[in-house]
Amino acid sequence: MDVVEPWSGKKSVLEKDGTIHSAGDTVLGADDISGILEILYCVQLVLDSGKPHKKIEILFTIGEELYVKGSDVFDYSKVTAKQAYVLDLSEETTFNIGTIQGGTATNIVPDCCVLTAYETTLESKSVTDFQKACEILGFSGGLTGTFGGSDNNSFAKNGIEGLVLSNGMYNAHSTREYTTVDDLYKGAELIGQLILL
Repeated sequence: MDVVEPWSGKKSVLEKDGTIHSAGDTVLGADDISGILEILYCVQLVLDSGKPHKKIEILFTIGEELYVKGSDVFDYSKVTAKQAYVLDLSEETTFNIGTIQGGTATNIVPDCCVLTAYETTLESKSVTDFQKACEILGFSGGLTGTFGGSDNNSFAKNGIEGLVLSNGMYNAHSTREYTTVDDLYKGAELIGQLILL
């Protein structure tokens, strides 16, 4: 649930067109507060609907922006989920390698280097459920490689299959960061549909 700097003293502005941004001197914190809003709103809607649904387990981690420190040390015996959706994807990502090993000294070119990364298979239940939910809602949900680090990497290491979903944040990590009311509602709809599948 952390937010990058500068965030202290943040003032959110809601425009008439539904755009939400900061006053311009801080980040908005849509990364990842928009995901938190979507989760809380959709869970309330699902519970109020009275419809049968999957067991709901919600994990809000700390230190995600600092190399997923919270999800790396979480006690996974406290959850039973084998499937997860992580709301942490903007329009732009950076390539993330989990570990890099190579070389023996700083003044010698190494003869080899070992990189470790994580990848979700397109045949996973998380992916097929996502595609089904998008179809039901009439969303055009596409799949792409994120190449970014997220809590999903830690979940996978602990036997939880997952998928990182976009949660309506733009220009993340900048004072130009924004989201829209429409994106927040659509995100909540999608999560709700995933819970009901």
